Amino acid sequence: MAGRPGRREQPLDPQAGPLERFALGLRALRERAGLTYAEMAEASHFSPSTLSQAAAGRRLPTRDVLRAYVRACGADPRGWEERWERVRREVPGPAEPRGPAGDVPQSLGDAEATSFVGREAEMAAGRMLLDRFRLVTLVGIGGVGKTRLAKRIAHSVTERFADGVHCVELADHEDEQAVTETIASAMGVQVGSGQEAASALAVALRGREILLLLDNCEHLLAGCARAVRALLTRVPGLRILATSRQPLDVGAEHVLPVEPLG
Repeated sequence: MAGRPGRREQPLDPQAGPLERFALGLRALRERAGLTYAEMAEASHFSPSTLSQAAAGRRLPTRDVLRAYVRACGADPRGWEERWERVRREVPGPAEPRGPAGDVPQSLGDAEATSFVGREAEMAAGRMLLDRFRLVTLVGIGGVGKTRLAKRIAHSVTERFADGVHCVELADHEDEQAVTETIASAMGVQVGSGQEAASALAVALRGREILLLLDNCEHLLAGCARAVRALLTRVPGLRILATSRQPLDVGAEHVLPVEPLG
């Protein structure tokens, strides 16, 4: 165990490759600082889980996570960023797609092309909440800009999700009982005859880290609440960013109000 008592880390072989050696270096940095991941999280905008994954040796952390990790340990990030660049050239990066949910939807890519002014506070809050919680709902009146804000937030955190971001638009759907099926279809997951859509998604997404953007949930509020509850229970690596005119009223939900701009 590195540092003081806290999260137990799996052993790494320093001979395995550059990624493992990089992770071992981060662990040694934390050990010298004598910090737990919970203490490091208090000094950064990232959760203990995100920081621990940076030193897990399974994939390269994002540059933002690396900086937060190193600064929380009281060290200078500049040398670590140079090491990060060298390792990045040798191993797959954190945002490289793998599996059916790897690509960033074009609808999110479009969000980056236009200017975005006046929502900086909500952007920062959304990013922080998604790092700490598995369900974040942007709530506001119709036409206030929830969809655009949600897409910008999703675009800005893409690198945190190794298996990508998926956007599901619900405004044109009317069947309260088929929300999970709609999500499965949008994510390219086949649901077999007689199979429950949530079960099919749980199998297809097992072990993956995905952000799901559910847009315009107010049209199917009860169905969205059921689908979200089932998916969060069955897919541990899933996080959901939703937009709605009212909260989904799911226990794990954290609401971010979106007020009209002055």
